[in-house]
Parts: sequence; C-alpha cells; structure tokens
Amino acid sequence: MPTRLTTSYIPSVHGFRFANDFRFEFGAINFWGRCNGMAWTSLDYFNAGRAAPNISEVDFGNRPRSGPAAAATDGVVQLFCLQDGPWGDRPAGRVLRGSTFSKWNYCAGGAGRHAMAVSRWPSGRTHLLLVGLDDKVYHCDFNGTLAEQTTACDGRLPGFSLIEGVTGDAPALTAPFEGRLEAYSVGKDDRALYFRYYESGSWRPWASLGRPDSITLNSGAAAVGWWGFMSGFARGSDGAIWQRAWQDGGWRPWRSLGGVFTSGPAACRPWDGRMHVFGRGTDGAIWYQTWDHGSWDRWTPLSRCPAELTTDAPAAVATSTYVHVYAKATDNTFWRLRWEGGSWQTWEHVDHAISADSRRLTDAILERNLATTIRPLIAATAPFGIGLLFLGALRNYVTWRTPSDDSNFEWSSGDELRKLIRTLRAGRPLPLGLIAYEGFGHEVVAYGLESDVDLPASVDSFALPAGRPWRIKVYDPNHPGCDNNVITLDPNSTDRRGDGRLVRIHSSTGEQWRGCFVRDDYSSAAPPV
Repeated sequence: MPTRLTTSYIPSVHGFRFANDFRFEFGAINFWGRCNGMAWTSLDYFNAGRAAPNISEVDFGNRPRSGPAAAATDGVVQLFCLQDGPWGDRPAGRVLRGSTFSKWNYCAGGAGRHAMAVSRWPSGRTHLLLVGLDDKVYHCDFNGTLAEQTTACDGRLPGFSLIEGVTGDAPALTAPFEGRLEAYSVGKDDRALYFRYYESGSWRPWASLGRPDSITLNSGAAAVGWWGFMSGFARGSDGAIWQRAWQDGGWRPWRSLGGVFTSGPAACRPWDGRMHVFGRGTDGAIWYQTWDHGSWDRWTPLSRCPAELTTDAPAAVATSTYVHVYAKATDNTFWRLRWEGGSWQTWEHVDHAISADSRRLTDAILERNLATTIRPLIAATAPFGIGLLFLGALRNYVTWRTPSDDSNFEWSSGDELRKLIRTLRAGRPLPLGLIAYEGFGHEVVAYGLESDVDLPASVDSFALPAGRPWRIKVYDPNHPGCDNNVITLDPNSTDRRGDGRLVRIHSSTGEQWRGCFVRDDYSSAAPPV
C-alpha cells in the first residue's frame, strides 16, 4: 500500500502569520532569516496544544534603502520603497485604505537601486518601474493592488521585464488615461532627460528630450500627464527644478521653475489642468508650486517639516479631494502630510507601532535561532573546527560533510529518511534541515510523508526501494499560511542547475537542495506568548 504518514500539525494553524524576512546582526556578521528559530518555536506551540498567536505585524529589522514612490486611485494609496534584503534591495509595498496602512511586505521579484516609480490605471492595474543593479530600467505590472502581493505558496511574485534605457537615478511614470503609460529617465552618462510611452500593448523607443542650455540634470525624474499634455521634471545643476512639457502638439522649450533644492522633484495631478511639484529646499523644508491651467504660482513651504527628513526625493499623490506627500526620515521611517478639507494637516508617521507581544515573540524566535544553531556553529568552527564532532545533527549544516551530491542524496534518502519515518509514525512533527547549494541552508517543519512505497512495520534495517520519489509535507517559514508545501526527494529527476549539477531534492516553492536531514536534537520549550 502507498505510504501516508501524517501528524496533527497544520501549517496555517501552528505556523506563523509573517514570513521569514528577518535581518539581524550577530557581532560583525549580518544574518538574514530566522527559519530555525521559527520552526522550533512553531513546534513549541504545537507541543503545548496551542495555535501560534495571530500576530502579523513584526519588526523585521529591514531598512528602507530608497525614498518612497506612491500611486492612488479609488481611495487606495499604494506606497513603495526598496528595502534591504538577502539578495539586494528588494521592492516592498504597503497599502492605505481609509486611515489604516497594511504592513510592509516584499511585493515583487527582483532587486534594484534608487527609488521606484509607480502609476495606476483607473481599471485597477498597477505599473512599477525599477532601476536594476545593471542601471537598466525594468517594468512590472499587476492587475490589482501590487503593494499587497506576498510570496505565494509556489514561491512566485510578480516579476519585472526589461524595457531598456540606462539611468543613474530614479525614473518617473505617469498614466494619463487607461491604456497609456509615459516614462521618463535621466541618462546615466549624458544627464539628459529621456522619454518613452506605452500604448496599444507595446512600448515605443526611448527618445531624448535633451537638457537645458549649460545645465546638467542631477536628480531622478518626476512626471505628470493627461490627454494632450505631458510634462517631465528634474533638478538641474543650478539647484532649480526644470520642466519640459508637451503641449499643443509639440515639446515646448525647457523652463526653469526656480528655487534651490537638495532633492529631486515629485509631482502629482489632482485633476486635468492642475498639477503640483514638490522638492526639499536648502532650509530642510519641502516646498511646492502649483500649475493651474497654464500658469505657475510661487514656491511655498510646507510648514512644520520634521527636522529628520532626508534629502531623498519625496513622493506625492493626488485625487480631486486630497493630496498626500510622503518623505523618508533619517530613522528609516516614512512621514506623511495630507491636504484635505481645504488645508494642510500636520506631519505624521505612517509606520505601525510594534506590539509588546510581537516583540516578545520575535525576540524568543531570535534567541531560539541563536541558541540552537548560530552560537554552536560559530563556537564549533572557530578556530579549528574541533567542536564539530560534538554538534550532532547540527554539524550537517557545514556543507562539506559529504563532498558529492550523489552521496548527499543517498544519505538524505537513506538514514535521514528512516529517522523521519520513525518520528512521523509516532505522530511527532520535527525540524528538517535543508542543505543549500549556496550557504548553510534552511529549516522547515516536517509533519507528513507520502510515497507509493509499501513500508514494513520497522524500517531500522529496511532498504528503501530505489527509484521511488518521497514527498515530505512541510511548514516553510518563508511561506506563511501555506498548507501544501512539499519537499520531494526524486531519484528520477533530470533537472540540472546552470552548472550542470543534477538536482534530486526540490521544494514546491522552487528551491533546490543538496541534502536534507532530521534535526533530532529538538526539545520543546514553553511558548513565549
């Protein structure tokens, strides 16, 4: 009969509601993730007969690495920035509905530099521009609220596609009407303004709009547009904000809006025929100027600007009833100023306060991680690695334990699989270590096993049949709320990595592994919350 081993552990009940996006420092070393601590603490709740607490807002320790980008339609504001991550600065987003912001989460695949640009069609499709690590411009679109997207159970996030162009600063994007996008970028080498647009399902080539006489553009771009009108903005080498607009069927000459600014501009359109431009002045205040049906007024400061605002460019969004300005502060938080009801309100933080229970839980997860994995490994491997002999299963994270991938697979599908079968037969979930091709690896909770192999009552001396895949059901801390994640040990796999190495251990979320092993050193502790 086929093998079906299971326990009463349920990932969406005993696992956590937040993903393993933690950053923390251990001495001079930066670590990303607390998968070991999350797996063990999750098992603590299971063994105590309790569900994991319903906590989703936590402090990941990830810092914004860019200024903000924002878009608004139908009462929904999407706020984006780049946050530091284990594979570069990654797009993160949050959503404002009514008076409440959602938590930050990584919302699109890829890594980049500089602030992003975002715009949204009335139908609800969100578009995002990202400057990649190669300084080229990439585009991502999503039919819905992109900032709310989280890593799915299959491990995928919306991705970016190259639209060419090389820039040294943040791009700009505007959606003047449904089906059209207009993008602006300052060239990395010539510091001129470039423009391209999307219509009828395709992007047109970049075209240079040049730069003002005797002026180079030294900031990212901002943009506004509506039917029959387009306008791009950037800060010049003279400190002023400069504009180049399309009006009455052609591009008009460059125009200086004056001022002396320490940031690039932001721009928004409350309605057709009216726009606002913002920038950070040398006095630390954010100043704005309004264009209304053909004429600019004077620069005016936004009063009571917090002293800790950085020189990153602000972001601005507007509808017919409100204007929002967002700015990054030196403590890596974001502030907001609203114009509503005919006047500017006061500046306010948009970051959530982290609850005491949340901090207790994540502190306990960190301590579990340090006590059961990080500290023992560091102690055992310095200076001569003698302590590795006494680490038990933990020493398997040192990836040179078995030099070949064939040996790793035989070990994983032999002795370690037997340990797993015995434990699951007893109704106990347990931590499962995964050895990565890069770095130490990962840790999950194994709570079930499926195969078409007919197992005897005892597997102590049983030779597991060759050529049969084994599917281990797991809670993966990287994928909260997913009850269907599986690690497959497949001797028949023909998948190969880019270096040609044969891969026989796969995760349903897309990762590949050299080996897996049972953390039989787990012992339960009292749940922290």
